Amino acid sequence: MFSNRRVKIFFYILVSLVFIYSINEDIFYFYDIYTFNREFSPAVDSKGDYILTPQVILKKGLYTFYFDVVTESIGNGYFVIDSNDEIILMDEFLPRVKEEVVQLEILDTSKQVRIGVSYDPAGGTFLFKKVYIESDFIISRDSILRHFVVSLFLAILFMLLGWRIFYSASWFDRFGRLSSPANERILIFLVAISVITTYPYFYNKIYLRTDDYMFHLLRVEGIKVGLENGMFPVRMNPFFLEGYGYGDGLFYPNLTMYFPAVLRLLGFYPITAYKIFVILLNFLSIGCFYLAVSRISKSRYSGLIGAVFYAFASHRLIEILYRCGMGEAQSFLFTPIVILGLYEIFNDHEDKWYILAIGVIGLAWSHLLSLVLAFIAVAIFLLFRIKDILQNKKILAALIKAGLIVIGFCASFYFAMAEQLLTTKTTANILVSTISIRGRAGMSVIPGSHPFAAAPDWLRFNDPNMGLPLLLLPLVFLSLKKNSKNRNQQLAIFFLISGLVAVFVSTEWFPWYLFSWIANRLQFAWRVLIIAVPLLSLSAGLISEILIPQKFRKPALYLLVAISALSVVPLYHSAIQLRLVMDNPLHLESLRVSGGEYMPVGSDYKFIDKNKDTVLSNDPTLQVLTHDRKPLRFSFEFKTETLPPDGLRFEIPLLYYTGYVVEYEAPGKDPVEIRPYLGDHGFVAVDLQNEKEGRITAFYQTTLVQRLGDWITLLTLIGCAAYGLRAGWKKRALRRAVIKA
Repeated sequence: MFSNRRVKIFFYILVSLVFIYSINEDIFYFYDIYTFNREFSPAVDSKGDYILTPQVILKKGLYTFYFDVVTESIGNGYFVIDSNDEIILMDEFLPRVKEEVVQLEILDTSKQVRIGVSYDPAGGTFLFKKVYIESDFIISRDSILRHFVVSLFLAILFMLLGWRIFYSASWFDRFGRLSSPANERILIFLVAISVITTYPYFYNKIYLRTDDYMFHLLRVEGIKVGLENGMFPVRMNPFFLEGYGYGDGLFYPNLTMYFPAVLRLLGFYPITAYKIFVILLNFLSIGCFYLAVSRISKSRYSGLIGAVFYAFASHRLIEILYRCGMGEAQSFLFTPIVILGLYEIFNDHEDKWYILAIGVIGLAWSHLLSLVLAFIAVAIFLLFRIKDILQNKKILAALIKAGLIVIGFCASFYFAMAEQLLTTKTTANILVSTISIRGRAGMSVIPGSHPFAAAPDWLRFNDPNMGLPLLLLPLVFLSLKKNSKNRNQQLAIFFLISGLVAVFVSTEWFPWYLFSWIANRLQFAWRVLIIAVPLLSLSAGLISEILIPQKFRKPALYLLVAISALSVVPLYHSAIQLRLVMDNPLHLESLRVSGGEYMPVGSDYKFIDKNKDTVLSNDPTLQVLTHDRKPLRFSFEFKTETLPPDGLRFEIPLLYYTGYVVEYEAPGKDPVEIRPYLGDHGFVAVDLQNEKEGRITAFYQTTLVQRLGDWITLLTLIGCAAYGLRAGWKKRALRRAVIKA
């Protein structure tokens, strides 16, 4: 007879396999939707053909097209064209038929198609709602790769769960204290509040349309395209602006964006990669904050209380649910690490300076404005502790070590950014203030609602704010005993006062007109809440150990979760009511550059959309015989019969940044390099004298300054890895020596 455990293991494996199989049932299924709701009317639209979709790549197979339309008469129809603008499918819509269903078989390995409609004003108004494309059997690399990765992840997850459930003794031996019942309960609790705070991201095939989501999705897509074409690091985004190349990676750190970009390479949809990134980032932020508070307070319970306050802080959730401020959202992961690093250095653990370095490096590679805020906060703290720094050489040495490591690890990005700031004119120059601030400058940089309290309206846009739990926190301190020497109480008061000062700075009451330069850089004063939220949450965690008796701690923790969750119900309700989008899959729009701050002076996305691959010239008789566009590369052959008096001038359809190289190849001769410059339209421009024909090729190349920064970062990484391996080897050798003794 089989043992009871073996039977359970058998059924566990069976259920796991059935679940994995169900996940893979749609591996060959293809679908795509384009929603337009475009109404054609005789008063506005003329007779003709209108292309409505971008290029759609269809693999070999049989497809069904569902056209959702409203037409009352004949004359209106649809067509599908290939990349050569040849019609491969065409017909008229039947009057008063709301859905037209047709099939198209693709015989080639893949084909790029575009879908459009034909309109005849004689038939009156015509409403084209959407087109839905599906196929039951399409072999797609992305689909196969995506399902394989998901299946592998689930198999590993089921294996680990099975190990923990059926072989718990072996599990405990392998993972030691990490697998203790207390730590497992803490992990489950942290996972639970992480899921609660990001539950809208678990919806399948629907998503939240946050403020900047398209911009960040395009950042990810650009890194993905860059990696596919052998670029690393991807400083110039080859996907933005119809392939013109956007230098967001030169001005906006993008290291953390490589994770969702790798998910894209593994076949995940853009919005799915984004969801996974946000869910993981949220869990890591809450988990890191728990570790920081528990380390500072020396209490796991304080860590849990602090984590709850932090998890449900309104400003942090608004960055995720409304703004899609990925930079700010990532700062909530690294700011607690900076605080913990400072705590360790100034509390006799100078050898843990690397914690501070990790936190600052994380901020430096995720969000510039958060780095600036953290730098100001740290500088103020160090000024208050200048006496300790000067008297204790260990503290000074720890700070210097952390600073040097930060410079080394960040050289790759900041060297490149400094070069561009000094050599390329962009729309927004961060070195020079472009906004005239007069009077009460705070009024121009804060949101409409006050940051102390959550917005009460259920259906309005939620401005960044502290949230109710943190708002009520100062009242708790009224019950404390005065003149107590309790260490945690003193730390809690310090963090409370520091946090409230940061809150005050985030309001209109702070005299921002005295700091107009930094105000213009921050754009919004509420960004200072990035500093206030972790400080106040730390204070809450520290004080909980003192105020809550042992027998009430578990109920108090669950009650806090319930109250915190209720306090953000209006925010979640508003997000779901206003921001939830049913259209799936999401189609990326490469022209969505947010404010376009990093575009060269003179460039305009509307002009780029119209210009496409057109080479601009001062010669009206110029003929462009052929052209070829690849990521961050454009070449064309030209010929002209006449030469303008000042020579030929070209503007190549690529946005100009320092690093572009242009080569001219005359017929029968070797290519020669010609110097590019910023054109009138923000494009790569060149002048050519006494030449009537040839080929011009422009491409982006890593500059000397960028290579220098890359080498400094690489050598720093190698040095730290070698130091870590050496320290680990010494520790293991010492442990073996102790065991032998």
